[in-house]
Amino acid sequence: MSKSRETDTAGKVPGLTACATYLSTDDKGATNWRVTLRYQGREMNVKFTQGSACDKRGPDALTVLCCIALDSQGYYNAGSFEAWAPEYGYDTDSRKAEAIYRECAKQAADLTFLLGEDYDAIVTSDAVVEF
Repeated sequence: MSKSRETDTAGKVPGLTACATYLSTDDKGATNWRVTLRYQGREMNVKFTQGSACDKRGPDALTVLCCIALDSQGYYNAGSFEAWAPEYGYDTDSRKAEAIYRECAKQAADLTFLLGEDYDAIVTSDAVVEF
């Protein structure tokens, strides 16, 4: 298994790149990665997990972007934990769900910073929407 992988989005989001660094494999074969996304001199880091059937070379830039963009849009669209939790099948009394919601909030803020004024155009682009 590759220890790190540098990718771009194959022209779908010009200037966005990712470096995925292998962290571990769990007992079910899922691989855990630390991914650094870079865009216009800014960067964000995220832990990213892929199931056992996914590419063992590591996640690519477009896959990571699309996953984070979808989570971010879900967070922003919900407006509150109480609205978000049932949309994703969680109970509003769940501490685990609240921790996941807070992580989505952090990633949404980080992605908004990373993409800057291009955030809306990128997360609603065909490259992300059709993923």
